[in-house]
Amino acid sequence: MLDMEAVVAAAENLEPVPASVSRLAGLVSDPESDIRDVVEVVSHDQALTATVLRYANSAASAPRVPIVTVRDAVNRVGRNQVLSTVLGAAVERWMRAPVPAYGIEANELWEASLYATVVAENLAFYCRVEIPRSAASTALLADVGKVALARCLDEETLEFFRRARTEGALALHRAEMEVLGVHHGEVGAVVARHWGLPEEIAVGIQYHHDPEAGDELIVYATALACAIAETALPGDEGQGTVLDPPEWLGRLGLGPDDLEPLRDAATIRFGELQASAA
Repeated sequence: MLDMEAVVAAAENLEPVPASVSRLAGLVSDPESDIRDVVEVVSHDQALTATVLRYANSAASAPRVPIVTVRDAVNRVGRNQVLSTVLGAAVERWMRAPVPAYGIEANELWEASLYATVVAENLAFYCRVEIPRSAASTALLADVGKVALARCLDEETLEFFRRARTEGALALHRAEMEVLGVHHGEVGAVVARHWGLPEEIAVGIQYHHDPEAGDELIVYATALACAIAETALPGDEGQGTVLDPPEWLGRLGLGPDDLEPLRDAATIRFGELQASAA
């Protein structure tokens, strides 16, 4: 078992997101907020303004004419995409770093998180219920707890962790609970709360491996986005693995036949983002 104080300290020592990003997350998550409030927060932060305008004018967004104002940029890409874009810019540097404790090589965590984000963005086109606005940003940060947890693992603990996964054939989060007494979703929720992000995002991160325990739409959306990313990218499950429909799929207003089209659409969009960033 890990010293939980050390775990919390590691989570809180991750480089924080700017306060303006936290404010923006609160606005995007609030169904009563106005798009003018989003524009105001972005406009008053030079870094956010540059990030949003750069994305709105990128090949991934493909505007017909150059976009030169924050208002036009937000209208072009939507407030949900604005939030996931600025959050991504804030965490990309250290999410691209390797996490040896989890066998994650450079760029792997970032690419998996980006793919999950794209799936979450596409859910609105397939689900028959209204998906929370912060779903994409929650999917982006779902595995942030791995980075914090990895900082607490010594070689002896790592060996127990590896054996729990290989000899015990335990899923990652169950191996974490067995050996560490905490899993990366719980630690990721600590990170999100420490950053001042909305509770909705923290809950989505915390329960994304056990959605029925969280039992909220943000949790189900995040869980599905991460599950599809695992089947589409190289990793533990292998590229192209068939995604078994979860029992709770209906909570999102989806049927089993919706999963492949959803993954195909996300793969196309993920490819566009990769090409635009190259």
